Amino acid sequence: MKKKLLLPFLAILCVSGTLHAQKGNNVLQPSFQVSIPTNGLANTVDIGFGGAVKAMYGFSEIKQQLTLEAGYNNFKLKYLPSGLNADYTAIPVYAGYRYTTGHFAFEPQIGISVNRIGVSYGGESANETQSNFAWAGGVSYRYNKVELGVKYQVSTVEDSDAITYLGIRLGYNFSL
Repeated sequence: MKKKLLLPFLAILCVSGTLHAQKGNNVLQPSFQVSIPTNGLANTVDIGFGGAVKAMYGFSEIKQQLTLEAGYNNFKLKYLPSGLNADYTAIPVYAGYRYTTGHFAFEPQIGISVNRIGVSYGGESANETQSNFAWAGGVSYRYNKVELGVKYQVSTVEDSDAITYLGIRLGYNFSL
């Protein structure tokens, strides 16, 4: 019986020793974003605002991390008749790879975006929601724990032009 337990115990010990030997930097980053619509989206919505939470897992001694991010961006629709309210909301969820050199970080991401258009008028409301493939590319500058970045975000939509916007982000890095 002792021999049967020895092998799993040694395997767990080796794996945990390997995990502690890596000196990656693990970070949690909440951020605020001003979203500037581009291309066709700029014709229908105003500048949007939102936020995100990103988890970054360092996996080696060089400054690279795997990331997982969930965000929320809200844009008000332009040119609406009086009494009609409408907005476009994007909720992107991305996985990415982040490489840091000096104070700069570069990060491509892929995932999905839950895109929602909501309309209300006279106490009535309606909305439509779609989940679409999304990708983003960003660069940021970090000073101490504060990070300022720019991220171009794209969501593909069936039978339509892609939804694109440029996010200007301000985040704070919490070491884990």
